[in-house]
Amino acid sequence: MIAGSAVDRTLPTLAELAAADAARPPADEGGMPKEKGIPFVAPGDILQSDMPHLYRTERRLPFGQAGSACDPGSLLVGSREDGVRAVMNRVPVAVGRGVLVLRPALVTDGYWLLHEIRSRGTELVAAAQGSAGRELSRRAFGATRVRWPPQDVRERFARLAERLHARAHTAHGENETLRVLRGQALDGFLAGSFGGMAAM
Repeated sequence: MIAGSAVDRTLPTLAELAAADAARPPADEGGMPKEKGIPFVAPGDILQSDMPHLYRTERRLPFGQAGSACDPGSLLVGSREDGVRAVMNRVPVAVGRGVLVLRPALVTDGYWLLHEIRSRGTELVAAAQGSAGRELSRRAFGATRVRWPPQDVRERFARLAERLHARAHTAHGENETLRVLRGQALDGFLAGSFGGMAAM
């Protein structure tokens, strides 16, 4: 059904395409609490993400230095030699140099674009990279054509993708909790104290 009724469209006709330029925060953030500031997204955060969505990052920018925040539901795109990667941010973020931002008008469109970019990452890299060989070129990436199915197909796909993303996020949180508890138990064992395990 998708293959028979889909049309080819260029990315700028489907979403606003912008190059990010927020300055990277220094390595030493002065002990800024994790709940302060806005998550900062560098190309590495996208390329190393094993999830198609992004809730948090290692670094943050103070709100006054973050500039304009990237709204949730945007697509953040990075590249390296072996392919283009994309994630959908689920919280407001500040986006650094080397990342392209796609802002689709509808969330349903965003899910389909995310699927297209992630499934064709290796194919898209040759067309998307600029003269530097590794950095994304806004102009080159904007010329990329993607398969665009009818609205009802995109809406059904988005409903399914939303459920899968929510379950994956829940599982990731559960795994992170288990990792922390395992580390606490190991620390207690090595210290010869098991009192902390009873509280768990």
